[in-house]
Amino acid sequence: MRFSSLECYGIPKTVVKIWETRYGADLLPLQERAIRDYGVMEGKNLVAMGATSSGKTLIGEMAALQRSCRQEKTIFLVPLKALAEEKFRVLRETYGQYGIRTVISHRERREYDGNICRGNFDIAVLVYEKLQGLIIQNPELLREVRLIIVDELQMLGDEERGADLEMLLTQIIRESRQLESKSKPALQLIGLSAVLGNADEIANWLQAGLLLHPQRPVELRRGILCGTLFQYHETNSGKIGHEFFVTKNDTPESADSSIISESPRYPGMDPYHRDKIIETSLYLAEKQNESCLIFLPTKILCRQWAEELAERSSLPPAGETLVQLEQLEESAARNILMTTLKRGIAYHNGDLPYDLRHAIESGFRKGEIQILLSTSTLGQGLNLAARNTILIPEIYRYSHRTGGFLSQSIPLYMLENQGGRAGRLGYAEDFGRMILVAETEHEQTMLWTRYIAPPMESRQGKVQGLPFEPVCSPLKEQNWDSHLLRLITGGACANSKDLEETMTLSLSGWKLNPREILEGKTLKIRIRETLDKLIASGMLIPQPDGTYKPSPEGSITASFGVQPETVQWIQKWISGMDGQKYHPAEILLLLAFTPDAIANRIPVREPEIRTNMLRFRFLKYAEDWQLDIHRLILPLLDQTPLHPKEKAVALKKTLVLLDWISEIETADLETRNNLFIGTVRSLAEDLAWLVQTFAGCATLHEWNKETIQSLDTLTRCLRHGVVEKGLGLAALPIPGWSRNHVHSFLRTGCSTPAELRELPLEIMAQRIPSPLTIRLKEYLDRKPVSANAPIPFPVTTAKDRIVLTGRPIKRRTLSIINGKELEIPNAPYLVFLKLGRMLLQEKDNFPKGGWVNRDELDPSDHWRAISRLRTILHPHLLDPDDPVLENDGCGYYRLRIQPKQMTIDEKEHDQHWNHQFHPAVNPNTQKRSA
Repeated sequence: MRFSSLECYGIPKTVVKIWETRYGADLLPLQERAIRDYGVMEGKNLVAMGATSSGKTLIGEMAALQRSCRQEKTIFLVPLKALAEEKFRVLRETYGQYGIRTVISHRERREYDGNICRGNFDIAVLVYEKLQGLIIQNPELLREVRLIIVDELQMLGDEERGADLEMLLTQIIRESRQLESKSKPALQLIGLSAVLGNADEIANWLQAGLLLHPQRPVELRRGILCGTLFQYHETNSGKIGHEFFVTKNDTPESADSSIISESPRYPGMDPYHRDKIIETSLYLAEKQNESCLIFLPTKILCRQWAEELAERSSLPPAGETLVQLEQLEESAARNILMTTLKRGIAYHNGDLPYDLRHAIESGFRKGEIQILLSTSTLGQGLNLAARNTILIPEIYRYSHRTGGFLSQSIPLYMLENQGGRAGRLGYAEDFGRMILVAETEHEQTMLWTRYIAPPMESRQGKVQGLPFEPVCSPLKEQNWDSHLLRLITGGACANSKDLEETMTLSLSGWKLNPREILEGKTLKIRIRETLDKLIASGMLIPQPDGTYKPSPEGSITASFGVQPETVQWIQKWISGMDGQKYHPAEILLLLAFTPDAIANRIPVREPEIRTNMLRFRFLKYAEDWQLDIHRLILPLLDQTPLHPKEKAVALKKTLVLLDWISEIETADLETRNNLFIGTVRSLAEDLAWLVQTFAGCATLHEWNKETIQSLDTLTRCLRHGVVEKGLGLAALPIPGWSRNHVHSFLRTGCSTPAELRELPLEIMAQRIPSPLTIRLKEYLDRKPVSANAPIPFPVTTAKDRIVLTGRPIKRRTLSIINGKELEIPNAPYLVFLKLGRMLLQEKDNFPKGGWVNRDELDPSDHWRAISRLRTILHPHLLDPDDPVLENDGCGYYRLRIQPKQMTIDEKEHDQHWNHQFHPAVNPNTQKRSA
């Protein structure tokens, strides 16, 4: 089936051409089946369970574009902020040219919330919980929508978030049935997943067709590496085969036999098989030129293994990614990555802030980063792929009973999601590999039996999907306080009967008759008990007619999506406060003890707990700030019934955030608190949300406007990580603009964009990187910066000496680097020659001059030529960590040496070198003036 045939469903030719350009002329089999056999373009509900890279997401996009052409709206639901940002970017880049209005919303992206509530969009990309909150603000929101796409539908079984997703889908089902009862078109629901164990049950619940498609566009070899033998099962063909991987520590003889290499003397001493995984990934990347994604169970392992891989790696540096990182805010994570990226290695986890993650993801897509180590942050939906994925079949889950993390075997659905990053369409042509590593024959058998062994149907010649674990609803195990409160606050339900009907529509209730036993109680009794509890806690107010209305506190609880206990905690303390302005230290400490804040875990070292140093440090700050510790601080510390470790965590969170909203440099903040900046940012976002909740409660108690305003200011300071006077600068939407830059300009006396606009360009460039200077100046002046603007670039230079002889040797040209002869292929040599000539041509302008635009270097593919030249020169430099080639981040390159260190034999070039391959740099070309 061709994309052009979609015109009969109302898809314009312009959109069809967009798809043909991106994906080719033909639909993938899964997409064709969804249209022909399941009526997805005819408004029918669908649950599509297909292998990773089988084209599930485009099914939703096609239906969404059809809806938008009918002036109907679509909501695209995803589980993660990172996934929402990626989907938003892709939809905007793909369909923005056609005029499709795409918006995004999650807890940190609220600029489109007003448009979403007013219906001013075509496609809205939302995180699950954000839609729940918007429905409470605007109960009519779903009536403006005709299509809802739910990505990663297996999240229904997630212990922490599955119940919220189940209740959200229950509301959608209820809304759809109400529309049908009024003879109006029902909501169309499309659920997408690669790993649903009980897909038929979930499809029946959603009244949707079930499309199963285990076939992948690109074959995936799922197998076990033991010794040198990689034994695999192919997903599509069902074939069982093997390969040999011979790393530098293996003997050639071991590759000539299918016998598993001898196990270590003490098996299990290295439970994660670190050495074997590192050797294997380097073999695949260096010898086979194949990219590798390594999934690890913890953040610290990602970082440690990346550093060890970098020490052993001989991969070329990730040049463009390094340039990007140089322009970002200095932090511990950035400094570690700057080291590993020089060897083509990177890691990706929750310790990294968004800008670092984005740079790493971009570098991996470009192929600059050959080996990427990650926690599960990359395993769910992000469009990153590799030729190989190597996995440790273990995860850590937080235990509320023990207060710590417990190790457990990775579920099959999670392993398949991570392993499915290998061999994705567009990234591999023949096959990809999902690799598990075993140390002994027993471990190999165990892993094969649990994770690899094909089902019986496959052995009989019929390829079937894997037997994934069934999705078990966590709603039954949880209390229903928040769920029922949201249903009533959002207007979906008004009385007990409405609640019973709605809960019966949930996945948990749909399996039961309301009279059947549910956790030892009937559905009716459980709802009754929950309502009584909400009434007793002051969240609900019963009405004479038998209906319920949320109290003001209940409305705040539902609107902000926090636990009722959090609002009760705030109310308990706020009732005894005088409503005057409080110091941020007091507010943050109070909120750090709320149940929602306690759920956000950060590491605390044992000495910090045992010595009580965090308490002493906090009280010392309070003394410096001249706070009355008896007013709020000591009562909080002494009267809160928490375990000493939880109190230490609350104190540490408060201290970290007080540093975060001060002028302390980011790198110093990390060192002082032993935390990475990504963790600090996440903590600040969560506490900012709780400060808003506190402000809502303070408004109920009629606190004065000045105090409420101070809470709003604290919220904004937390979001940006700056002091109050820096908020005006922090809000500038400049890529690469950071809190360190804001505070740097504050120290010059500039605290507003207007004052910053008056600064000369050269003064700006003394405090921030030159590319950022250009972006900032262009934004402030709303016009491009002149190419001849006096921007002082760094004057540090490399010590290398270079001679370009121009003497041809077959298809290469002789150069002399630091006294050693080097034969360079003609394409990268041409780039070398152009940069050298420009350096000498502008020697009187040194160190400002010498810049050449990328299009002058190689208009067809400048990056490939630059990358090859860097790779060739790297082993021959005096200091490999002090590169000769420099990039200003804006498309200009130059040699980082003084003109006297460069020699070009022009006579030899004129005599021997073919002039058609090395035209001189155009003197009329716009040059980067430094």
